[in-house]
Amino acid sequence: MTNYCTVSDVKKRLQIVEDNTNSDSEIEDLISEVGAILEKDLHNFVSFPLDPVPDLLKFACADLAASIFRGRRVKPENNGEDFSDYFRLGYESKLEKYKSSLGYNARGKVVASAYSEIDEE
Repeated sequence: MTNYCTVSDVKKRLQIVEDNTNSDSEIEDLISEVGAILEKDLHNFVSFPLDPVPDLLKFACADLAASIFRGRRVKPENNGEDFSDYFRLGYESKLEKYKSSLGYNARGKVVASAYSEIDEE
């Protein structure tokens, strides 16, 4: 399976310094998990593996991995800020932008023009 982002990409979002390798193994596992999710989310739109990986998908992968990483650490009773939703929404937004760049709208329909959709059978 293709890794769609790097440990460094995820660490930048999480503001973990590059020298701190305590979480690298967990982040590597998350990157693999997110790769499977990304391929499932896009299997109707593109053929895999993608080479090279488009930047938008690299950023989306890093967002979702950061979301899962943060989500594992925020306890419900914690009143602090939870950035996991922020990163998850970033993933979803970037995925929609990527599909749009391929000519699909939010409902997964091919856009023939600004005014019509094509139903693919």
